[in-house]
Amino acid sequence: MRLKVFFPIFIMLLVTSFAFAYEQNTVSNNYTYEQEYQIKKNYRLKMESAIKTALANNQYRAFSNVILNGSFSPSGKLINLKFLQSSGNKKTDDMIISALQSLSAFGTIQPKEFMPDMFALSLLVPPKYSNSAFTLVLELFENSVGTPPKLEWNAYLRGVESAVQSKWNPKNMNNTTLKVVILRFYIKRTGKVDDVVILKSSDDMAFDNLAVQAIRSSSFAPLPGSVIGDSKAIDYSLSNYEYVTAPSGNTQQKKSFWENFSNLNNDYYQKYKNPNPWM
Repeated sequence: MRLKVFFPIFIMLLVTSFAFAYEQNTVSNNYTYEQEYQIKKNYRLKMESAIKTALANNQYRAFSNVILNGSFSPSGKLINLKFLQSSGNKKTDDMIISALQSLSAFGTIQPKEFMPDMFALSLLVPPKYSNSAFTLVLELFENSVGTPPKLEWNAYLRGVESAVQSKWNPKNMNNTTLKVVILRFYIKRTGKVDDVVILKSSDDMAFDNLAVQAIRSSSFAPLPGSVIGDSKAIDYSLSNYEYVTAPSGNTQQKKSFWENFSNLNNDYYQKYKNPNPWM
């Protein structure tokens, strides 16, 4: 008799406890995409600011691209630091590691499901016309088991972009119209450029030749060990959109020119300037 009375009560309590546990586990998922993005962005910006300060205090200046990755301790401290691309100078490498290890723990993101478990840090040589000591690019990864090869390749491509942009300077060209050239070049395992092919011409031979020269004169690191084969093809777009100047004329002509340029530039970004310039 007692079993008949208490069994339904036991089942009801069990269901209630499961429902409560389910509710607790799903609270952290009640975030919009925008809220999740902002939480992760704030954490990344906090890391970037601290890393820049630490490196500046050590008077670090980039002379060659440096790429490294690592993971987080339970308290958010940077651990397991490993170079994917060394500076080529042991003293500089040791200084970078020391600066990163000296940082206080960054804490953890709440909810914990948003907490990254791996990061990639790229310190890129700035263009010659820039006064900045270096450009810092920080990427955070969640559930990154099995992603080191992809992480390594993405970091390598950032180095490629930095190297090409440091050689690209079309400001002395005829920049009264927007020009875009798309090239494919092959990097050998040693980092040497094997060949450069124009996939889409800018319809300006001098401009195209300048782009080819920028690629050929760039210095690239050896290909990452995760890349299969003796060479790797990379598609890259270069344009003069930062250097375009309006031709002389009256106010209406200049206004018409800039309106047309804006439309062309937007079209250029949609078609060619992907978030990853290696399409």
